[in-house]
Amino acid sequence: MQIISGNNVSGITLAHAILIKMHCYNLYNQLLKASFMPQRCRLFNLYSRRNYVHFQRARPHEFELPLDTMPKDIDTLMKSDPAMMDYFGSYWYWRIRGESTIMDTDTLPQKSYKQIARDLGMQVVTEPSEHMLGLLELYEYLKTSPFVGPFGTIKNPVLVPSILTERVVGCTGGAGEHEHVPLWFRCREGFLYRCGECDQIFMLVRVLYSLPDGEDPFPVDADVDDVFDINNISKGQLKWNMGEYIKWPVGNATYKQLFLQGKWGNPIPNQDPESPQLNAYQPCNDLKNDNLRH
Repeated sequence: MQIISGNNVSGITLAHAILIKMHCYNLYNQLLKASFMPQRCRLFNLYSRRNYVHFQRARPHEFELPLDTMPKDIDTLMKSDPAMMDYFGSYWYWRIRGESTIMDTDTLPQKSYKQIARDLGMQVVTEPSEHMLGLLELYEYLKTSPFVGPFGTIKNPVLVPSILTERVVGCTGGAGEHEHVPLWFRCREGFLYRCGECDQIFMLVRVLYSLPDGEDPFPVDADVDDVFDINNISKGQLKWNMGEYIKWPVGNATYKQLFLQGKWGNPIPNQDPESPQLNAYQPCNDLKNDNLRH
């Protein structure tokens, strides 16, 4: 072991001093770079990221309730009036009715668009409903500041009034230093939505209106049969259990089976015998073959 004293330094001690100096220099550079990048610390390889859940295409599982909320007596549920149900009963009524309608392949091609829309629980926009929504938005515009209230939390969310079961919401955070760029998302009935920027919670609340003359604000057309046949449930389940449905492939399996293998009657495209790639769907192969000829 040698001690550094003045200029009296041996070769081994000088090498150690150079390594220590280089290590300190690299550590200083890493700290300096990390100070200019607050979201990523290169020294400890830490990342700070935020996940934006509802700012993309909605997936089916985002609007599904757990099976524990489904009523036990399905016969009584499907024979009841949907207008007199609570949220859970209305959700499962229209979900069972919609899935049973789609699985009934015998009568589905014969139904009209209005009939299918009613069986699937889709709300048909009418002039009275548009007028009600316009009055609601006019009231918010006259207030000049919609959704006035405290910061939305899970226990006390920001209430979004709506006539229908879905409405587009734009969150700006707040006023002053709490304001951020507006983030738009669709708020649906029965689900809480979190703003990806300020973590504010929103919840849609349906506003029920009644017309002065006592008419239904959401009437059903005269040519639409609003009576659900409960036998459609057993018919669809029987076909499913017997394997009578044609399970169409999706995604890459569709491209492979339809266009490459010709399993569904499609002609198989021309294929290069020297290469497994397809000339019809690979334009670069033509350029490659021309270069080989020259």
